[in-house]
Amino acid sequence: MTSKKKKITAATRVKAVREVLAGRKISEVAESYSVNRSSVCRWLKKSQEAIVKSLQPHSRGPKKNAHQVVRLKEKVTDLKKLLRARNKRISLLEKKLDEVETYDPRPAFCPECGCEKLYKNGTYRIPLSKIIPPEEYFNKKIPVKRFICPACNNSTFLDYPAILYHSIFLKKQKNSKK
Repeated sequence: MTSKKKKITAATRVKAVREVLAGRKISEVAESYSVNRSSVCRWLKKSQEAIVKSLQPHSRGPKKNAHQVVRLKEKVTDLKKLLRARNKRISLLEKKLDEVETYDPRPAFCPECGCEKLYKNGTYRIPLSKIIPPEEYFNKKIPVKRFICPACNNSTFLDYPAILYHSIFLKKQKNSKK
């Protein structure tokens, strides 16, 4: 003799669990539905777990995929590394710019006698029209540092390209930095 397993629907299981929760004994409910007592206990346990799970707080937004979260965290760490590298480079460039701004150009030697020891001997202003076409910088005058050689008493100054670089280019950088 083979025993056929009786299929019990979900609605029937819910009715059985409700009866147990209402106060009826588990063995009576199992007998009335023709199932084992352990089956009713299992249904009761599953229903209580489902109730607890449904009442726990959870986010209302879309569910996050674990793979997406891992990829996003990796991307954030990569971006942080990139940002640190860029900030380091910016600070190095700022230091270089400070060095260039504090650079005080002076001739390497006297053009007359070749003496390498030159002393600063004041400044004077020359119009830019002597160096570049006047259309670009109409009446602007730039300061030129004058140097004197102690050996031959010759007065000298920087060549024009160095004067231009120091007075125009660096001042533009200084003004744009502010």
